[in-house]
Amino acid sequence: MEKTPFIFNKEKRGIDYLWERLPHISLYQMRITGMASYAGILGGFMSIYPVFAQYTPPYRCETIFDNNEEFSWLTWEQVNTLSTDTPFCSGYKDSELSSGCGHCVFDPISIDSCDHREDFSTLKDCLGEPAQEISNWTTCNEEFNFDRSLRNRTNLVFDKGETWETAVTQFKLICGDEWFDSLSTALGLLSLMLGAYIAGIYTDRFGRKHAIMVWNTITAVCLTIHAFMPNQYGFLAMRVLGNGFGHVSYLAQKAYSMEMLGPKRRAISGALASAYFSIGYMSSSAVAYFLPDWRGFTLAYAGIAYATLLTYPFYPESPLFLYSRGRKDEARKIFKEMGRKTDTEIDDQLLEKVEADILKKNDGENEETKAEQYTILDLLRHKDLALVSLNVGFAFLVNTLVYYGLSFNVASFAGSIYVNNTINGAVELLSYILVAFSLDKFGRRWINGGFMIFGGIACLVCMALDEAAQKSDDPSSLLEAQRWMAFAGKFFISGSFSAIYVHAAELFPTPLRSTGIGFGSMCGRVGGFFSPFIIQIKKGYIIYLIFGAFGLIGGALVFLLPETTCLPEKDNGQNKFETDL
Repeated sequence: MEKTPFIFNKEKRGIDYLWERLPHISLYQMRITGMASYAGILGGFMSIYPVFAQYTPPYRCETIFDNNEEFSWLTWEQVNTLSTDTPFCSGYKDSELSSGCGHCVFDPISIDSCDHREDFSTLKDCLGEPAQEISNWTTCNEEFNFDRSLRNRTNLVFDKGETWETAVTQFKLICGDEWFDSLSTALGLLSLMLGAYIAGIYTDRFGRKHAIMVWNTITAVCLTIHAFMPNQYGFLAMRVLGNGFGHVSYLAQKAYSMEMLGPKRRAISGALASAYFSIGYMSSSAVAYFLPDWRGFTLAYAGIAYATLLTYPFYPESPLFLYSRGRKDEARKIFKEMGRKTDTEIDDQLLEKVEADILKKNDGENEETKAEQYTILDLLRHKDLALVSLNVGFAFLVNTLVYYGLSFNVASFAGSIYVNNTINGAVELLSYILVAFSLDKFGRRWINGGFMIFGGIACLVCMALDEAAQKSDDPSSLLEAQRWMAFAGKFFISGSFSAIYVHAAELFPTPLRSTGIGFGSMCGRVGGFFSPFIIQIKKGYIIYLIFGAFGLIGGALVFLLPETTCLPEKDNGQNKFETDL
């Protein structure tokens, strides 16, 4: 039997009177929210920053072939083959071969005895078993050679003129120090919790626009200092601070967009914020291509953050915030300007009615806040509510784990890292748009759980393709298929990530809503923390197995949650917690 849609007829109050006259969306509203959403570009960049700034190019130990002009004709791959494809070298370690942390040091006499040095095949034969047996396998001692021909990968020639550095190449975060690279990324994600905490306090006290301007500028200063850090510890500290502070302005612009559009068009505000985020995500590929050195790359986005100040004259503060702080004259001026820009009459009598109701509503909310304060412990006091809370928390953990795992693992895909990162951002944007238009039609569980399961399946297919490629004589087509399946996984997990926020908000009773979403977000940060460590696993199939298994389990558990589409909000009463859920 078809479910009868629930129609929630609440009494119009406060700002609702204005939205009866003002358009819920207009070119003027799109312009001012677009200006504020400029902060989303920086949010997208900060999210994906490690992909390029902490990129690990192919590397090997520095050898005699790198330091001798006689061998300058050798390509990077040829030198790698000569120095590591040496199973008869004394002390040879296969484990160091795969990690790039060891090489065979040939006896100089063996090299001098080789004729026809400008023919690779002849040179390789000359340095065969007899030469290897009198040579020694050695672990790298802080001397490495990185293949920086990333931008010219099509010709497969090592461009020795490229001198750019990533944090990994400059601080030598390899051969046992990979954990520090992962830690930098992981703590950067955990710092979003700091940003969310600051945003909650700052934006409600000083305003949405004020938060965007101030914290984008602070982020710009952090990025500027970050670009001149002399060691990995300074890099780590500024990554944590910059990412956390940038999140404050990102959350502020999302709140601003929600408040400047009418209730019927607020879904568009979310899509708009996501669009700007994706622009920042995708544009990082172009910036990284032209500025491959991590310092220049970082300074470029510091400049973009500073440019936020140029948008200051072009949009007002949120009038809802101004009313909440008792600054009604400023709020009136903004609403009248909105009315003038949209050919809508906003008179003083209407504004007085709105203001009186807002004052009454604020007084009531203040009394309610004083009466009841809830914490995460309240989520676990009742069996049904506890099960829902733990399920939601696990869904956030899975989404964040897989989302950032597939985002940061883009360097392992076949093809260009620049193109791959751009496609990753594009499929994410498409997913957000699809979810925005399908969430009400198909329901929260089907979109949230279904997309998570499909994302998990895509990861398991990637695992199978990775294994098949390892055993194939010509793995190119299999690796290309794996690449596109990874994009499919990113598409589905991005959609699920978007849907879980809506689903979670509707699952919790009103007094516990913010606490419930905060708990889920906290669990998500745990998943984000572990994702950089997981992608450091050398065997690719294990990475995809982990992501796929979590996706399937998390998606299946979502179907145990109640469906909330077309249902009324949860009752405020404490005695309803068990029965409602």
